[in-house]
Amino acid sequence: MNTGRRAVNTLFISIMIMAALAVRAFYVIPPMTVQGDSAVFALMAKHILELKEFPIYMWLAHYGGTLPCYIGAGLFKLFGISSTVYLAIGLLISMAWACVSFILARKILDRAGAIYALIAVLVPPSCVVLYSSETGSINSLALLFGSLSLLLLVVCRDKGYRNAARSFALLGIISGAGLWLTPAMAPFILATLTLLIVEDKTVFLRLEFRLFILGFLAGYFPAIVYNLQYPNAALFRLAGRVLELDRGVLMASNLKEIVIERILWRLSTVPVSLARIPDMLISATGPVNTVLFFIALVWARKDVILRPVLVYVLWFSVCYAFFVGLSPNRYIIPVYAAFPFLFGKLLSDIRARSKIISTTLLLAVLLGNVCGNAFDFIHRRTPHYAGLVKWMLSRNYLYGYAGYWTSYPVIFESGERILVSPTLLHPTFSDRMPEYTAKVRNATGAVYIIGENDGPGLALRLEGRLKKMNIKYKKDVFEEFSVYSEISRKVYPEEIALK
Repeated sequence: MNTGRRAVNTLFISIMIMAALAVRAFYVIPPMTVQGDSAVFALMAKHILELKEFPIYMWLAHYGGTLPCYIGAGLFKLFGISSTVYLAIGLLISMAWACVSFILARKILDRAGAIYALIAVLVPPSCVVLYSSETGSINSLALLFGSLSLLLLVVCRDKGYRNAARSFALLGIISGAGLWLTPAMAPFILATLTLLIVEDKTVFLRLEFRLFILGFLAGYFPAIVYNLQYPNAALFRLAGRVLELDRGVLMASNLKEIVIERILWRLSTVPVSLARIPDMLISATGPVNTVLFFIALVWARKDVILRPVLVYVLWFSVCYAFFVGLSPNRYIIPVYAAFPFLFGKLLSDIRARSKIISTTLLLAVLLGNVCGNAFDFIHRRTPHYAGLVKWMLSRNYLYGYAGYWTSYPVIFESGERILVSPTLLHPTFSDRMPEYTAKVRNATGAVYIIGENDGPGLALRLEGRLKKMNIKYKKDVFEEFSVYSEISRKVYPEEIALK
């Protein structure tokens, strides 16, 4: 390659890296704040820094490992406690995923294919940018640790599955740690075991596989400790999520019948779940990316070099159909770990025949992804949690009830000076820290907070219920939040029964 072309390629990649940082920085810099599960993880990081607790799993989510919380505690120590500092972890994870993907692409694709793959991972669809950068989501860690496992699997394969003791041990550690952090790691582990069975069954009898098992146990050690402390807690919680069972069902007298009925229901959704995968991909990545994904799958179906990626996609589809089913599109995101390599292979092969077609397809994907991210940047509204906190403190509103998406951000932004129970809409399901709720229920002067993201018409419903109960109140509106205070008597969410 001549010097001029190398300079052009270097400039182009530099622009792509800057674009990657730009689209991800949108989810980090103010006024962006921690929301939902990210706020819960941020609170846990604060508690770790304060030596109050050392959690293994997210509060009441015994399948979401807390590595980001410990990283967050370290960053809080260095830079102070803030949403921006915690959200920066997501940017680091997402960019690390991009680096790992490029290293893997260089091993399984030619140079052109690796560059195409890098572009696909640096500037992906907006939904992928969001969930690959969100530390309260299982997706970011699944993309990073899953891609790491594929990379190490390819390294082991390149060595003929022999004389690769260190790589097998690392593969085990990454697989075990990944499974502790997120159940979305399961298809990657199944892909690893399938490749070993297909390509070299004797590896199960050699030192390499024993080191893989030891590494897996080391990586999964936090989860093992937790399950020894709380037998079956993680299994029950994950099963409850898969079967869509509320925690309260554990107290039911006919628990066995309920579980069997839900298992049969889940199995009945498998055909529909499989059929929904294309629609979920379209909603998460857009029609162009989805069409190219399926074309690339067919194109590369017999490619031995890409076999680890193809087997992963197969196992992901099976796991998605049986265990995720009718859930929102965010659960489809981990399969994007395979897209850069399939995309790179397809465009590289097309480029060998027609540079015009390959360039057109590349520009179509880039344009679609950039426009999608720009659209989200323009239209995405960030709730004014920090402003709400200042407003509430100025009025000495220190306790309250709200929905899940308001409660924990307010608690974090206030430094726990304000405690808000997330039980306004779901009395048990979203109450991740019952200690907060107990303090709110025992307090006097608790307010009710309803935000726009809690759903349309909810404020009117609350007012109607309070009026029907002959309860007087004062209503204030701050930004997108309605706050009800000076309530004439103590009233609990279950009495109002909004949902």
